[in-house]
Amino acid sequence: MKHYQILYIGLLLFLYHNAYSQRLIVEDAERFAAIFKSNPDSISASQLQTGYLDPGTKGIKIFTPKRIRSAENLSKWVNARRKSYEKAVKTALPAAISLSDEIEPVFQEIQQLLKQKKGADVYVVFGALNSGGTASSKGLVIGLEVIARFAQTEEEAREVIRSFIAHELVHVYQSRVAPFSGLKKKLLAQAIREGFCDFVENRVLNGISASEKERHTYGLAHEAQLWQEFKQVMDGKVYAPWMFARSTDERPADLGYWIGKRICEAYYEKSPDKEAAIQELLKMKNPEKILEKSGYNPQ
Repeated sequence: MKHYQILYIGLLLFLYHNAYSQRLIVEDAERFAAIFKSNPDSISASQLQTGYLDPGTKGIKIFTPKRIRSAENLSKWVNARRKSYEKAVKTALPAAISLSDEIEPVFQEIQQLLKQKKGADVYVVFGALNSGGTASSKGLVIGLEVIARFAQTEEEAREVIRSFIAHELVHVYQSRVAPFSGLKKKLLAQAIREGFCDFVENRVLNGISASEKERHTYGLAHEAQLWQEFKQVMDGKVYAPWMFARSTDERPADLGYWIGKRICEAYYEKSPDKEAAIQELLKMKNPEKILEKSGYNPQ
């Protein structure tokens, strides 16, 4: 084989890898765990800087500015809330490592369902107890110390991580096809955007995730009442108490996610072209038109 042919094949393989390969990258989290275990009393900022942040992957670079912020900030939180990190190291990290070899079908199904050619890597890190993760056009980063709050065992952590990845990967593709500034959008648009992520997650994972069960159960039992309340405020830009806020009564939090998902489900079921419906929901150019065409109006 001639030299230029070898170079051409190599280029094709490189392009294919970058377009279609999707990985669960755990090396940052493993480095953090090694430092954590080696320093049972306290961890200094310099140890975290040189051993964790400096050699970090793209995930660390994405997660640092607004979440980790600095080695000093991370050191402060690790030392103050050591039990939270200890729990994450013992349960969530082994769960993430075990998933790295079996979550590829989830990646592929979401990518194919949304008709996206370029894959998205998922980076697993430890942050400063302020974020379970962030999604952007560059990929997805998850913070294990926050994920661990929702699981008591490794198996429960696996389920939480799996559902979180499925939901947030949709946000990665949303940000690529239709950049979205949530703070400037109406409640209806934000609800449909988040609801579509839950809609895709449910389809790919074949059921309701543990983190969604409470609001799903409550929503089905009070759907007409919730809709009457929601539609009175859906054209405003105040998200609480429907989204991104703690519940102040007996209702579960984030019921706006659930209403958005119900709109997406109604729109999808009513559409004769299912593939086109998925693309319209993904790009969400006109949330009011989506609601109108969905016919969603529980009585």
